[in-house]
Amino acid sequence: MANRELAFKAGDVIKVLDASNKDWWWGQIDDEEGWFPASFVRLSSHPLSPLPTPLCFLCLFSLI
Repeated sequence: MANRELAFKAGDVIKVLDASNKDWWWGQIDDEEGWFPASFVRLSSHPLSPLPTPLCFLCLFSLI
């Protein structure tokens, strides 16, 4: 998974594309896609978030 980690910082909104693994999710920020730790995010109440699919999460911690 480390080869395709998604770089993000606190406050970024990640569109979750695959949450089948409980620890690492596949997501997208703008045009970038990659794996990120599920424990670093929480569900966003972002008004542009088209819930329930795909889910959008707000980053709580910076990975980079």
